[in-house]
Amino acid sequence: MHGKKSDGTSKRTDQGEEGRFRCFNRDELTKRGENLDINWLKDENASNHDELPEPDPITAMIRERLVTAMEEMDALTALLEP
Repeated sequence: MHGKKSDGTSKRTDQGEEGRFRCFNRDELTKRGENLDINWLKDENASNHDELPEPDPITAMIRERLVTAMEEMDALTALLEP
């Protein structure tokens, strides 16, 4: 943890190229095409993106679970109505 405040509001200082907290000026962002997707911390245990499944089955599963959750919420609402 960096900083004394556990809520993350401690002032951060630029720790340079090897540090976790870095400052980027406007020129650097312009060179990146205004892309704010800046990451340098890598999870060594993360899966290779090429090995991930296609999104269609994942979105179908999420949709199915959301529909089920909504049906359960509707049933609960009906039970709670006077």
